[in-house]
Amino acid sequence: MSFKKEPFIVCDQSTQSKSLDPDTEITVLTVEVCVPQPQITQVKLDSTVEIIRIPSTTFFFSQVDYRLYKNGMTLASQSDIASQDLTVILPVNTIDALTWCDNNPDPGLNIYEIRMERITNDEANISSVEARTRGLNASVLFLK
Repeated sequence: MSFKKEPFIVCDQSTQSKSLDPDTEITVLTVEVCVPQPQITQVKLDSTVEIIRIPSTTFFFSQVDYRLYKNGMTLASQSDIASQDLTVILPVNTIDALTWCDNNPDPGLNIYEIRMERITNDEANISSVEARTRGLNASVLFLK
């Protein structure tokens, strides 16, 4: 990947389902950004992930943690918690979004990742959880 001098965008997106195994963190999106001058560079990150839960009964509880990493270090995280008492057993979807501005990118290659983990400490009546439609965009801006 070469250095650029003008603002640019790097994207990763998918509509392929990715299963979230219990208590296992997996990477669902990755973008790479080369930064020649970190002191004048900002990287604006926008991500969204659709989470599909398949309950096994009409009542369920589920937690999925959603994390943004830069070069293996956590920048931000949030938890998606869903609990419902359904009249019919149907798939339940939620959409998570996370926006972050990296005002201190490292010089050279920066690898940004969205990782997800299905937390099962208190999980109840869930057959499966998957990440479906998702995207991660990095807008790289140079300050003057």
